[in-house]
Amino acid sequence: MNHATGAGYPAVRPVDFERAKVVVPPKALLSLFHESVEPSFRQITILEQQNMCLAKARDVLLPRLMSGEISV
Repeated sequence: MNHATGAGYPAVRPVDFERAKVVVPPKALLSLFHESVEPSFRQITILEQQNMCLAKARDVLLPRLMSGEISV
């Protein structure tokens, strides 16, 4: 926002990106971060897969339940 220009629609220009400094953490810190978050990302993947399976089961079973073909 500090480098955005324009009255009606503030925008960042390519030259602003060229001047921007990027801070890169040390490899040891990146490694610690990866060790901390990797199990969470693995769990997210597993839960997404389970969610897709459950949605498929719901889509198959719900019409049968609503029609009375199966009962609870």
